[in-house]
Amino acid sequence: MLLGIVIVSGLIAGSFLTAFVDRLADGRSFVKGRSSCDSCQKRLTWLDLIPLVSYLLAKGKCRHCKKSIGTYYLIVEISTLLSFMCFYWFWPFDFVGWNLVVFSIWLLVLTMLLALIIYDFKWMILPSKIIYPTMLLAIVLLGCRYLAGHDLIWWQVLLGIVVGGGIFHLIFMMSERYIGYGDVRLGFLLGMLLASWQLSLLMIFLSSILGVLVTLPIVAIKGKQALSEKFKIPFGPFLILGALISFSFGQILIDWYLTLGA
Repeated sequence: MLLGIVIVSGLIAGSFLTAFVDRLADGRSFVKGRSSCDSCQKRLTWLDLIPLVSYLLAKGKCRHCKKSIGTYYLIVEISTLLSFMCFYWFWPFDFVGWNLVVFSIWLLVLTMLLALIIYDFKWMILPSKIIYPTMLLAIVLLGCRYLAGHDLIWWQVLLGIVVGGGIFHLIFMMSERYIGYGDVRLGFLLGMLLASWQLSLLMIFLSSILGVLVTLPIVAIKGKQALSEKFKIPFGPFLILGALISFSFGQILIDWYLTLGA
């Protein structure tokens, strides 16, 4: 039953994300106004807005002008659905009482984090209009985790926030070439979500490794172009992925690492 709700929620969130991110970038309201085809501007009906199903039935084309919609919408919807399902499968707590509330809020947070990933990939920006509301959600999440009986130590929570964003703040102060201040704000947000300085450090380590693994092949292919000031790779998506891995498997990885020195 719960898995079914998670699947439906993932499909709805994926459909919402494409409209939310594009409207935010254009300065349009994502609450008011009907969605329309980018090519013919025809307003989309409910039949066009069924997540995943509408795309497959229309074979990736607008029902009105027959222009290709592109795979962007399909990729976002499938990725969001898979993210929700993975979060359900690897959820480290049970699904009763306040833990169920915590899980529900985490899905909202996950949706906002996916919006940041999409936005950073498309426009190389991590907008504060997404980060700040997500910080408020993170505060609510901390309160619910406390009520759920999670082992939260408040000085560690504060230290996790400082580590998560403080390191990137220092890097930003030393050179704005390497990261933008959006990465700093994101680091503070993710440190708040992880609520642990150990997990914040692990997040930074994992995101750096992931960034290198993706960047090196691109640098090898582009050669001298990769040394240009214009060559940039968004770091936000790696940071978010590192945080999600740290939240789900962080303690397991830390315990494993500690056994190496035993």
